[in-house]
Amino acid sequence: MCYSLSSRILSNSGRSHAKAQGSCKQQERLYHLLEMSGAALNNHHFRYELLSAPKKYMHNINGVVATMFTDQELLHVWHNRLGHAPFAKLKHVSCIPNTVLQCQSNFYLTCPLEKFTKLPYNLSTHHSAKPFDLIHIDISGPYKAVTHKKYRYFLTIVDDHARATCTYLLQYKFDALAALKIFYKMIAIQFGTCIKMIRSDNAIEFESTPCKQFFAEHGILHQTTYVDKPQQNRQVDRKHKHLLEVSRAIRCQASLPLKYWGDCVLSTVHIINQLPTPVLQNKTAYEMLLHKQPSYDHLRVIGCLAYASNPTRDGDKSQPKGVPCVFLGYPPRQKAINC
Repeated sequence: MCYSLSSRILSNSGRSHAKAQGSCKQQERLYHLLEMSGAALNNHHFRYELLSAPKKYMHNINGVVATMFTDQELLHVWHNRLGHAPFAKLKHVSCIPNTVLQCQSNFYLTCPLEKFTKLPYNLSTHHSAKPFDLIHIDISGPYKAVTHKKYRYFLTIVDDHARATCTYLLQYKFDALAALKIFYKMIAIQFGTCIKMIRSDNAIEFESTPCKQFFAEHGILHQTTYVDKPQQNRQVDRKHKHLLEVSRAIRCQASLPLKYWGDCVLSTVHIINQLPTPVLQNKTAYEMLLHKQPSYDHLRVIGCLAYASNPTRDGDKSQPKGVPCVFLGYPPRQKAINC
């Protein structure tokens, strides 16, 4: 079957120069040019408008073979040629006909899939009504260098109400449950309350059968974040970042060996709990929990010179009573210092 057609010859810049008449035949879904008259064909690209068929376009170089496109198809051909450019940008490309640009673009999956980005997360300002109604937990590690007591991880617990932080050093990840039980008993005795809800990621140690049994026995609701969505447990993730930044600065300033990173983390927690924060209207976590101002008289610079009583004198009064050492931090259950 043959179609008669008229064509408008276009230069490479897209501006028309002449008209021509000709015919073509359809064969295997391609249109083969039979004859053409009215203008020189060399070194030009052409647009052909069919007269006896629906409005379609065929691209041809030197009149050899022409492929047929509808307006809709041609729009997406240009979309693909230009690297899947947005259709709003295609309107400003001069070589694309206006009739093609007026077509409504259909939805294709390629662009959304390849250019997909996560939606932004809204900044949460939620605070629980009472202390320890909700706590956020997470484990950081393993660290390449173990501490001098063979710890490789640390468990961070953040109260959603007061933003108070508690940290436990761990040798293994499965030690987290034992640390949680210690924390639960401490809260029940020292503050006369119980933990109602725990939020964590999908770590295996928090989804184990013993951990689930502990939650069920004490009526604790366990919430987990969605897969690859740590932003849903943002409080403890940001606290981890804060702890690592401060502890790293402390260790580097004091020139301590890497094996003392655990002492620096524990000292950092002690300091952060006594620092005002804009999240609490410039109050401290210490003040939110104990309802009194913290004291800063006992604070010293980590890594400074300290003196400890000499435990090896063995009753010899001629031996020195003290030995020089390096100040490492504040033990949580003693009125003393680590050195």
